Amino acid sequence: MTISDTDALTTGQLGIVHLRVADADRAYAFFHGLLDWQSEPFREGFTAHYIVNTRRLTVLTDDPDAPPVRLFFPMNDVARGVELVTELGGRVDNQEVAADGGGWARVRDSQGIPLGLWRPNDRYRRDDDAEPMAEPKGELGYITLHVPDAAEAVAFYETVLGWRFQPPRGADYHHVDNSEVSIGLYGGHDESRVTWYVRVTDIAPLVPKVAELGGTAGAITESRSGLSATCTDDQGMTVLLWQPAAGY
Repeated sequence: MTISDTDALTTGQLGIVHLRVADADRAYAFFHGLLDWQSEPFREGFTAHYIVNTRRLTVLTDDPDAPPVRLFFPMNDVARGVELVTELGGRVDNQEVAADGGGWARVRDSQGIPLGLWRPNDRYRRDDDAEPMAEPKGELGYITLHVPDAAEAVAFYETVLGWRFQPPRGADYHHVDNSEVSIGLYGGHDESRVTWYVRVTDIAPLVPKVAELGGTAGAITESRSGLSATCTDDQGMTVLLWQPAAGY
């Protein structure tokens, strides 16, 4: 498949993020209090809070069968996307794909990172007369994929999502050059996992707020990329707050 073929198949832009939590109602209360997130809840055997005032849809779900993090990407032809995933050594968890290539699929890359593919529709469109939404104080803004083999992952994502990577940096780090949300890929890890960061404009008042809401507040540290703090919510889930430096 050529790059032009890939571009016709998918934009490669992150569309939806599912985060598994122990109790979705409790998690929503925490993030609503911390970041002013607003939700439309879904309840059917488990609870999922669809955060409606962030640029990319974030879903807090207590579905016990969900992985800790699943990243969803819009795709014109989901059936072809599934074929590419399996051809490159990935696998399908479940799918509902129509004859015309529409629908959705939950898949994993060749090293086990959970992904989702779906053809966009108006399912998440809000009514024009809906109440105005608050501006969130932060939302998911940086993701890192940690895998055993970075070269294998780079080849997988170049083909399936059309990602282009900057020249490798130290620590086997590879940064995606054409993603609207900052995404990096680290090789050399024993197990595959996804780490997510909340991008905020002002970290200083948020860190003490974490403790007020029952979480654990970490110290604010500074690096070339900005200010960050490793915190936990009131259920013990890690919440990484990041105030980017200029240019990030």
